[in-house]
Amino acid sequence: MGIFENKPPKAVSPKVLLGGTFDPVHRGHILAAHQLADRFGFASVGLLPCYQPVHGKEKHVSVSQRVDMLELAVANEPKLSVDTSEIIRKEPSYSVDTLRALRQKESPKTPIYFALGTDAFNHITTWKDWESILTLCNLIVMTRPGSALVWPDSLKKFHEEFNGSYRALGKIYEFTFDALSISSTQIRMQLKLKRPIDQLVPEPVADYICRNRLYVNTL
Repeated sequence: MGIFENKPPKAVSPKVLLGGTFDPVHRGHILAAHQLADRFGFASVGLLPCYQPVHGKEKHVSVSQRVDMLELAVANEPKLSVDTSEIIRKEPSYSVDTLRALRQKESPKTPIYFALGTDAFNHITTWKDWESILTLCNLIVMTRPGSALVWPDSLKKFHEEFNGSYRALGKIYEFTFDALSISSTQIRMQLKLKRPIDQLVPEPVADYICRNRLYVNTL
């Protein structure tokens, strides 16, 4: 595992977040969240929809529609929930702001785990106040088989120094998961071409999309 940690220690009621645009949520998101929970023994994982993406991603439906689809997707998933903290704030979705607000709400003893993908981790030193993120939570980097992680020198140095002085936070775990070959872009293309999406999204989400004629004229 190199400088990555292997597995978090057992803890009482950790807060676990998996963020994304979820435009729309699909079966790949649900599977990844379940694998995350199972791999680390988490009782629950919160899917965290962003309010306003800050890295150039265009939103294709309304915020409330994205949340509606997430709620439908997890309705019968006991280990999954929807965390609307970024939606409620109605501000650009900077991870550090979300984590600061969450840390203020939670007990100092509550472990927080923030899951992110390989691409996000490879560019984390470009994020707003990235050094502060490791003072607020532990990271779980979710990698696809064969994907390469880039450990920026500045992050490596900060991580080693911070971990040496304060071991309760700032852990970085690597987790290779079995990713489905599904993307939200692919789903939007299928809808634009009037092709079925039943195998790509949970059934209640497919019904919602069709009933509200979402993504018909957008990619």
